[in-house]
Amino acid sequence: DVTNFFSNFSAPCDLMYREPAGAERVLFDCNTTSTDEASCAAMDPSVSYDGKTIIFSVFRGKLVHPSENIHPQVLDPLATNTDYTRFTFPNRILQTKEAQLHIVNVATGDVKALPHVADTIDAGPTFLPDGRITFTSTREAQRRAMVAGTNNAGPTAQLWTADPDGRNADLASHHGLGGD
Repeated sequence: DVTNFFSNFSAPCDLMYREPAGAERVLFDCNTTSTDEASCAAMDPSVSYDGKTIIFSVFRGKLVHPSENIHPQVLDPLATNTDYTRFTFPNRILQTKEAQLHIVNVATGDVKALPHVADTIDAGPTFLPDGRITFTSTREAQRRAMVAGTNNAGPTAQLWTADPDGRNADLASHHGLGGD
């Protein structure tokens, strides 16, 4: 969901693997383990160059039903009422509290959570040719620049690199991504 980088996307969702013959198996389960108060979404998978491991982000937070004021004619073009009405959507969205990187061995299904700074978002991981990983993170708590006419100086992510086990994390970009 590219319009909601940190939060407010449909959840829960699992990380799935499709075998060459077409059978599917769950590599990371959020659907059966989530509650409305503690849910997750496994997202941003990236396959290693040798195809043996997948690195991904697990977003965690609570589920809410989004609602919005909608003109009645959006739902029924023949509606005569012209007053906007509060409409609660049936899907649930995740209000993210944090996101942590995980790595899974495709052959065995073994999952390992990588080191994490509490209440931050580590997302968009990928493998680098030298064997390290890169990802975006809010670890430095940098805020977006406030643009005239807006009221949102929310968190922005920066590029980080780390060893494939998550150790030796280094800030690779001191500028926020898309925030400035």
